[in-house]
Amino acid sequence: MSMHEQRIAQAWLEAPDSGIIELTRDWTDAALPPLSWGPGGPAFGAADTRGRPHVWLRERFFVNAFHEIFFFLQIAHHPDIDPVKTAVVPGGDFNDWQEAVGNPNGDCCRRRWTATRVLLFAAAAERFFSQPPQRFKFVTGEHHWLPCRPQAVNAVRDDLGNYNYAIDPRARAGICSVFTTPAPVDLTEALAVTWTDGGGAEQVPLRPGGFFFQLKSHVPMGAIVGGGETTFRLFAPRARHVRLHLSSNLKGAEAAVAYDMDRRK
Repeated sequence: MSMHEQRIAQAWLEAPDSGIIELTRDWTDAALPPLSWGPGGPAFGAADTRGRPHVWLRERFFVNAFHEIFFFLQIAHHPDIDPVKTAVVPGGDFNDWQEAVGNPNGDCCRRRWTATRVLLFAAAAERFFSQPPQRFKFVTGEHHWLPCRPQAVNAVRDDLGNYNYAIDPRARAGICSVFTTPAPVDLTEALAVTWTDGGGAEQVPLRPGGFFFQLKSHVPMGAIVGGGETTFRLFAPRARHVRLHLSSNLKGAEAAVAYDMDRRK
């Protein structure tokens, strides 16, 4: 294989000490893929390279080796919807969006449940492939469109600023490596995953996954006045240092002071 052929499609953290690396092809060797943190970085704590269709591998869909496309609806992410009582279908470019709602011919896919409370819609994949890629969302029988997360790996934004899921014809199921690290990674570092073999090295950024966007502080933020002092508090989980610049205009003369603060304080 040429050193210029891409081996890693993308990589992201599912938690501070674990994540997923999506490969461009299945890995069938007994040994683990030659993956590490950057050139010369440490090896991963553990990895699992079995080919299997993880629902998080491709946000909301995947295509298997038999050219079948599967759309996923994870019920746990939509507690306000009872899909047994409420009709839910994938709607998009392939079935004229709104025309899919309440249309007996608009249910483009076979529907079934999995043991993990995931609603599956399956169909032959060919009609869903085009360039540019077709887009879709899930919609209920009451015309409620379930939102697409902007952080989704295949989220695309239209001219009106709406996010939809894109169907990439190159997507396949189970081409991934699930890894752990000996300790939580430092989110302030610009991390990358490297594939190194005899033909050269390929490096792909490691981005934070959905867990990062759920991080929050339980203490008040901003300028807090009390006890004869003012406290400035900013939640910046990826910042190594924060510089606070204060200025005031006194009789035409500006005074300013800057403080470097450790992000953990």
